Amino acid sequence: MIDNKTTTFLQAIQQHLTSTSEVYIQGSTVTMYAIKTILQLHQAPRHISILISDDNANNIIDADEDAVSRNQLNAHFVHQQVSHTISETVAIRQGFCGLNTVLIKTDDRVHSFLFTSPVVSPQLLGVQPSTTPVIITPIDGAAAEQHLALFLDYWNDSPDIGPTLLHKINTVTAKATPVDQYHYTLQHVFHDFQRVKRQESIERSGYFKSKIWQLLYNFQKDAVLGAIDKIEKYGGCIIADSVGLGKTFEALGVMKYYQQRNDRVLVLCPKRLYENWAVYRSSDRRNILIDDRFNYDLLFHTDLTRYDGMSNGVDLENFYWENFDLIVIDESHNFRNNNPSNQRKTRYQRLMEDILKKGVKTKVLLLSATPVNNKLKDLKNQIYFITEDDDRALTHVGINSINEVLRKTQSEFNKWLDGNNDRQNLLSRLDGRYFKMLDLLTIARSRKHIEKYYDTKDIGTFPERLKPSNQESPIDKEGRFPHISVINNQLLKLNMAVYNPTKYIRADKKEEYEQKYDYTVKNGSIFRQESREESLVSLMRVNFLKRLESSIASFTITMGRFLDAINENINRVNHFQRNADTMVADISILDIEDDDYDPELLIGNKVQILIQDLDLLRYKDELIRDRNDIEFILDAAKQISPERDAKLIKLKEVIQEKVTNPINVGNRKILLFTAFADTATYLYDQLAEWLHTEYQIYSGVVSGGQSQNKTNLANSNNKFNDIISNFSPRSKKRDQFSNEVGAEVDLLIGTDCISEGQNLQDCDTVINY
Repeated sequence: MIDNKTTTFLQAIQQHLTSTSEVYIQGSTVTMYAIKTILQLHQAPRHISILISDDNANNIIDADEDAVSRNQLNAHFVHQQVSHTISETVAIRQGFCGLNTVLIKTDDRVHSFLFTSPVVSPQLLGVQPSTTPVIITPIDGAAAEQHLALFLDYWNDSPDIGPTLLHKINTVTAKATPVDQYHYTLQHVFHDFQRVKRQESIERSGYFKSKIWQLLYNFQKDAVLGAIDKIEKYGGCIIADSVGLGKTFEALGVMKYYQQRNDRVLVLCPKRLYENWAVYRSSDRRNILIDDRFNYDLLFHTDLTRYDGMSNGVDLENFYWENFDLIVIDESHNFRNNNPSNQRKTRYQRLMEDILKKGVKTKVLLLSATPVNNKLKDLKNQIYFITEDDDRALTHVGINSINEVLRKTQSEFNKWLDGNNDRQNLLSRLDGRYFKMLDLLTIARSRKHIEKYYDTKDIGTFPERLKPSNQESPIDKEGRFPHISVINNQLLKLNMAVYNPTKYIRADKKEEYEQKYDYTVKNGSIFRQESREESLVSLMRVNFLKRLESSIASFTITMGRFLDAINENINRVNHFQRNADTMVADISILDIEDDDYDPELLIGNKVQILIQDLDLLRYKDELIRDRNDIEFILDAAKQISPERDAKLIKLKEVIQEKVTNPINVGNRKILLFTAFADTATYLYDQLAEWLHTEYQIYSGVVSGGQSQNKTNLANSNNKFNDIISNFSPRSKKRDQFSNEVGAEVDLLIGTDCISEGQNLQDCDTVINY
């Protein structure tokens, strides 16, 4: 075999060539530079017969595989060289003999070379490096003669495309006059006449007088018109502007255009962003776009996995999903994964199969500042929403496979990461089609881009981002709380019997529980409930440490809940042991259905186990040992009062410094993030009164659940959106809908419920607690 390493394919061909040789080539296509390379050999063949299976002769002239060679800017000369040989030395026909082969006939000897790549190119010949493995198999003797006979059979019945190709080459190589070049330039400047007509139509409709258009900045207006253009051309667009550049308002601008066309619009958003979207379609005092009368439907990402019930007043069982002309997906990166589930359709599958591919033709607008998380596959899955899962949807613009382009780009990126991390080096290696695809389907601007290319006098300059400051503190001010390594060792000792009850099922009963709770996944392997519980145990240990990392208060609450669960199970086992004579029933877990039996007979929630089926001695013994270890940890945690909480004390120092020495004059605002709602509530309880008494600063806390949201700002309710508006009144344009509240919230404590999709830029300080 020839692999283009020790010997190249071109060298192998040359060994068998004389001036009397005839060469026969079969491939999907043969590129212009491959023909030139063979013709320039020292011993050039007398004649070359080329049979191509591709029905597009343009691919000979404009093959992707010739891109590197064309960059030498000698294409005009090469085309002229090859055109002079067509009909004299080179004959080209269209057909397929069943083999990708190069055959060489010299006198009575025939040599055959079979190869895997369908395109005969400089990469196949070995004169340029190939990104994919190349394997060529030489064959001599009777088999080679049979290959030639097969080739000639098909050659005789195939149409001659030489004249057509020659005409195309002559068209390409014809000299262009200055007038021709001027017309060519005009053609490309004004090639999209439909876009010009669309702009005129938009202007006539009165769209530019709408409230949303008047509120947009110049760069946002460009995004809206660009998105409309891409949606009309390709069926969709991804707006991936950086955080804070106003993707929601840009989307509303696009939606207003389609609403004026009487198109039906559906918005899909995460639950935590409901208020962001709901306000603009309602008669709400906070709706600054009320004059535009938006009337889109609004549902959540998670509603795609539901087939009944109510959501936002919508009956999901009878909802006509496939009846929308435009679907807007906020935070579309949540759909970047398409991992099939064994039991039901995923959100991705439901959206693709039951909505986009069914009913009326549906356009898609996706919004995300982070469309790519780890791999370009994330982007591919979102682009497939636009193309309705058609990998070849962009063939007409030179992108034959979306997946292939992204796969090659990812491969080059991975190589770059492992080697020389120079940006220019990366750009030179990436496939140009990747950038073309981004240009066709996405709008992505950074703050630097806006500052460089737009007049920013209306928005002012973007803020300077200061270097982060990391503050450390112990857990206990008095230093008596056990070191975290001691706590970790205690947690590792725990049996976690509460979370792993299937471990204690008696051997004679295990098969019944496996039958009820284990299931087989698509690849044939069995997913066992016991394995799931072992994974849960590991997750809970990590979660306990994360709680301690967050705050001693959150850790104490969690350990208390864990201890309560242990005691509840111990009490249930004790009750069963005392009353076993009357409680043991002649039943199997396979007979149990929801609400069928006395809950005293069962432990567990979703996965229920009959107490009588457990090895009660071992289960109870390990529950008691867990209880003793947890009581030790909990007693130590309860000793840490707020006055001994060193981390809280450090936080107060940081807040004091910020308030007394603000970064920007008069700005006392602080956004305080934490991972857990328990910590958020604890911090609010410890900071709100202190800040108001010492500095007349109002505080608020939001952590998802409405009951946990609160503020000490007078004349303000505890609604999520109102707390956010009072914290960032300028970015939320509070003055346009409310004069009742004059003061502002300057400390906002929150969890990840406000980590994306919120306008909070009145604030200049973020603390991650």
